[in-house]
Amino acid sequence: MTLLELAIVIVILGLLLGGGWKVLSAMLETRASTTTDRTLKRVESALLLYAARHAHLPCPAAFGGNGEADCGVRLVDGSALVGAVPWRTLGLPGSKRRDGRGNTITYAVSASLTADPDADGDTTRLVRDGASPGVPGKTLDHVVTNTGLTVRNRAGGDAVSDAVAFVLVAHGRNGHGAWHDGGFNAPPPDFAANRPGEARNRPRDDRAAWVERPPADTFDDSVRWLSAEAVASRADLVRLTLCRRQSAADRCQALGCRWTGVRCLKP
Repeated sequence: MTLLELAIVIVILGLLLGGGWKVLSAMLETRASTTTDRTLKRVESALLLYAARHAHLPCPAAFGGNGEADCGVRLVDGSALVGAVPWRTLGLPGSKRRDGRGNTITYAVSASLTADPDADGDTTRLVRDGASPGVPGKTLDHVVTNTGLTVRNRAGGDAVSDAVAFVLVAHGRNGHGAWHDGGFNAPPPDFAANRPGEARNRPRDDRAAWVERPPADTFDDSVRWLSAEAVASRADLVRLTLCRRQSAADRCQALGCRWTGVRCLKP
């Protein structure tokens, strides 16, 4: 083989390897994004189940902590608690505290919706007015306009909702500002100027307003949130489903049969 032929082979191999690496990178990025979306949905479902059972939302866990809800985490603007997903309190595996890229998901929640209604009769309950007869507490109408947590369509932009119950933020491919392996990822010096939306979603900053917008060159965070009204409505549906399952289980056991959680089986 001549030197010219060898050079041609090397060039071809380089092109093949380069193209293959691009394809592999795209596949890995797609997988990470899919995993992140699934994890955010799983955490959201767990929060709704918790709200249905306890009539309030859990406090965040401390960043780098044991996954237990900690109401002593940092209070932002006097109205929102910010930390990590309380995966242990929610009954989730520890892997659900991270997104598909290994960064810790940030969880912000309205402080007014985390108080235990059984411990304080004057607290806010995440149930619709009349959904729990005889239970003291503020009505949903009061909750809706007083969460103190806001989602905007861009940094400094219009409020999408100013009655937000909780926000979940996965900090995207660059991971700027996210907690990872013992510390916060340090963003570049021009971060706030070039990526203001992501800068607004940094959990270390003292603000109770978060940004949700379509992916762009300057924004790659994945954000999920629900208003107080939406949480109350969905928690009511979850609560109703739990009650129906419990009734079915009681009827099944009264017949001397075994309840599997889904169906009644003969012994």
